[in-house]
Amino acid sequence: MALRRLDDGSQYRIVKVFHDPASLTADLTALGWSAHIRLVAGKFIGVAEPPATPA
Repeated sequence: MALRRLDDGSQYRIVKVFHDPASLTADLTALGWSAHIRLVAGKFIGVAEPPATPA
């Protein structure tokens, strides 16, 4: 958890989930998504598309 303070002085606790590209890609793929994600200069770069819905 982390504590975030807004410009107005209010504070909120947030939950951050730190993923690595391989596990995020695998998790999305297991849910039926098409995903290719990699880490470039400390940032996630990639494409993730949800499963096609029947027309």
